[in-house]
Amino acid sequence: MSKMEQIERFLAYSKSPVQLVKHWDDVKEKPEYPLVVQAKLDGVYALIVAEHQTVQVFTRTGKRMYKEVLTIEDDILNMLPDGVFIAELVSHDLTLEELSGMVNPNRKEAWTPEQVDKAYGCIWAFHDYITHDELLFGISPAKYIQRYDTMKSKLPIGTYTVPNEYAHSYDDIKLIFDSQVKLGGEGVVIKDPYACWLAGHKGKNAMKLVREYRQDLLCVDVQWGKGKRTGQVGALVFRFLDNTFKADLGAGWDDDARKHLTRQYLDDASAVVGKVWELKGLQPSSTGRAIRLPKVVRIREDKNIPDDEVVADDEGVADYDLVYS
Repeated sequence: MSKMEQIERFLAYSKSPVQLVKHWDDVKEKPEYPLVVQAKLDGVYALIVAEHQTVQVFTRTGKRMYKEVLTIEDDILNMLPDGVFIAELVSHDLTLEELSGMVNPNRKEAWTPEQVDKAYGCIWAFHDYITHDELLFGISPAKYIQRYDTMKSKLPIGTYTVPNEYAHSYDDIKLIFDSQVKLGGEGVVIKDPYACWLAGHKGKNAMKLVREYRQDLLCVDVQWGKGKRTGQVGALVFRFLDNTFKADLGAGWDDDARKHLTRQYLDDASAVVGKVWELKGLQPSSTGRAIRLPKVVRIREDKNIPDDEVVADDEGVADYDLVYS
């Protein structure tokens, strides 16, 4: 059995095949400085497996992406040596929702001519490398700076790699973060340069600081939870302009808080529905009628009128509430 076949079988059954990124504030024990800081790209995570000039691209959950993804910068993909390259698929011409739909593992229909044209504007942004066996065993003992250097040495000339900056303090991180946000970016990813790669790990090996967008919106319904949240309110539904969307309960909503909210709703639905709530997310959606990655923060007892449109600054640009989270 080839390594590619072994990896495909492994990914099909693995629940946590890749290393994940955690919010900076949620990591209690931070690694020591200096730390590597990279731009957080607004793209699709890609696990690119190469063996004998054969390439397959998988999602972070181990599913093979739609086959036409292999046409994106195929000159680079076809030159990759054996190994597992970790990258972000990014586009300046497609929204993240559009790009995700094009490479969705469940996609059946071929790309339209317009999508094919826009795919030419996509690039692979490489940022890590592990071997076939390291992926199968779930660990690479190599330090991140070693893996990064190995990756660069193996990539064809002209391949884009996510640049590294070094921070010697939290102030350095904030300066880089502010610079990225001013350029329109999401924020930054902070990595321990001496950390190994560990599948399923979500902690101090790789952390993120991202911008936040906040709106106070009217709750119009609730959605019930599933699994361990069965019988509890799992999400709230909000009106935003002429659209409705759901938002999950964010950090800080522990079991007691969720149970309290559920009791409130069951006792008097108007204590929840019809009230203005504070939401946070990454930014307005591409349609402008929802919020990307929305989370419910709190009820706004001090407000009766919701924010029914995106607040714009003097230049007509969405006004983001920039916080470090």
